[in-house]
Amino acid sequence: MKKLICILVFFLAFPLTVQAALIKAHIISFPDDPIKINVVETSSYKKKYSQGMIFIQLNISAKDVIDAAQFNVILYDVFNEYLDTFGAVAKEVILPDTETQLYWEDVIVNNGWMAYTAIVYLDKVRLRNGAVWKQNRKRVAEEIRKIEGIFFEETQLEEKEKREQSTEGG
Repeated sequence: MKKLICILVFFLAFPLTVQAALIKAHIISFPDDPIKINVVETSSYKKKYSQGMIFIQLNISAKDVIDAAQFNVILYDVFNEYLDTFGAVAKEVILPDTETQLYWEDVIVNNGWMAYTAIVYLDKVRLRNGAVWKQNRKRVAEEIRKIEGIFFEETQLEEKEKREQSTEGG
């Protein structure tokens, strides 16, 4: 219920919104990540004269004191095709063993209004001691390959293939 109220308040605050849709979010995380992503809420919307925008909210918890973090968001459109990637950077202190809520709104994404699926993962962290931790993107890519099969139902993928074949032949 809280999620619904937050989304409604957000969209009521922006009267030029002409189209809005929730985005299915998938979290990729590993046991050795210094930050755990607990919940992701995303939506897309289109304002007058815009390509489309993304709203993202993360509920996270950290193992150590964090001075900055970057979460990468990979977007796929309603046809299961790559749309865009952006890095959501948090520059506030994140304390260990506490639930922290981060959010970004009005993230401009090319054709963002078409976003249907998001993959979110921790990319970089600046620890309080100055050390920078970076994600091994090879293992992220391996996890993405596992997720791709659940973006759509099998029948939807078959319909997409038929559409592509008909446009190639015509």
